[in-house]
Amino acid sequence: MLASWGCNDSLPTLPEFVDLTVLREMDDTVLANLTQMSKLEIARRRENGHHSYVAWLKGVPTAYGWVATRSAHVGELDLSFQLPSRHLYLWDFVTLTPWRGLGIYPHLLQRILKTEILNTDRFWIIRAPENHASGRGIMKAGFQPVGKLSFLKHERGVGLISNGSFSALEDALLLGVKILHPAMIHTVAPCWRCVLALKRSGSTSEPNCWSGECGCCRD
Repeated sequence: MLASWGCNDSLPTLPEFVDLTVLREMDDTVLANLTQMSKLEIARRRENGHHSYVAWLKGVPTAYGWVATRSAHVGELDLSFQLPSRHLYLWDFVTLTPWRGLGIYPHLLQRILKTEILNTDRFWIIRAPENHASGRGIMKAGFQPVGKLSFLKHERGVGLISNGSFSALEDALLLGVKILHPAMIHTVAPCWRCVLALKRSGSTSEPNCWSGECGCCRD
């Protein structure tokens, strides 16, 4: 799913979360310990125009996410794109296992929006079709779905089933992917997981998700 939030859109009110703070994290040691990434990788992300935020609950880091300011790459889809001026892409969000299910994710997203809004017109975010928990958090934070983003069935690459919330031209310029009518939903993979598993195995067979057998997208 591709979702978006603009500076003129409303933000839903979330339940109060006592003792939760969200801060832009500048300490690479904190990030390395939290994300298990090397400081070299963190430095590379910063050089490429990315910065990070961390959610702290009672002084304990519980979740993090990254903000792309110039360009982005969705590794699962092998999709790279450039961001227009005053557009940001939110990515690589993780809530640590002990704190999942508490509703931290939508608070983290909203506080990033509120912090970055002075210099941003539109925010974008992507999640895999089978990642239902992420989808619920994104919607709770106030993002609106633009369309379903997944692998094309009959050709290489990625397609976006647009729901008409934004012009197909704007979506195409952002991602550089094929824009498809909602009636063509059957031409994109229901999930990413099955397609990626087959790619890793080197198999050329058809993923189970095409026939609905995998159950990945059942909430």
